[in-house]
Amino acid sequence: MNKAFWNGPCLTWCSKKPAPPKKPKRSFTKAADKPALFTAIRRDAQAEQLPVSHLARRHRVSQATVRQALNSPTPPPRKKRPPIVGPAKERIGPLIDTILDEYAAAHTARAPP
Repeated sequence: MNKAFWNGPCLTWCSKKPAPPKKPKRSFTKAADKPALFTAIRRDAQAEQLPVSHLARRHRVSQATVRQALNSPTPPPRKKRPPIVGPAKERIGPLIDTILDEYAAAHTARAPP
């Protein structure tokens, strides 16, 4: 049973339901893909002489990333994150270590280091 419905924009009766709009893909650049991305941006900039805004839109990155790619053939290294040290870990960490050492000594029958 094929139901017809009113298709507003074309002002006709249609028997086929229009396809739902496609969701935009959420993409991000992984660290492993960044050298390839920088190469592609540099190649497009040299071949087609496109402005930074067009290159950014084409490769789905910010204009700052495009400028980095045009200034240097290799991406900058990733920043190291500082280790997470909370006040509780500083106070309780040594106590937990001694408990684990005692447990290991009791269950493995050898002295803790």
